[in-house]
Amino acid sequence: MDEKIPAEPLLQRQEAAWEWGDVVLDSEGSVWQRASPDDQEQGWPWRHGADITYDFVHVLPVVSEGSHREDDPARPLTLLVRQGRPVGMVVVGDDH
Repeated sequence: MDEKIPAEPLLQRQEAAWEWGDVVLDSEGSVWQRASPDDQEQGWPWRHGADITYDFVHVLPVVSEGSHREDDPARPLTLLVRQGRPVGMVVVGDDH
């Protein structure tokens, strides 16, 4: 379970970098989680962080409803967790 997802490819992706369930830290120190695709389509792609982020039994992100717009988390964002695993604190960019 100590396995880390490689960080290098994440630095090269922008808008497509965010996946449902990603946990990020914004530049003001707040923790955010990427909402479900349904909430993203409705304009609420982010929510404040959760205690549980991934269901390893069902292999799905655990995310409550999105409640914040795309530009609400202060950029740049640092990706902390993807698919329930640490990614080595990758800064993903100022604009996405």
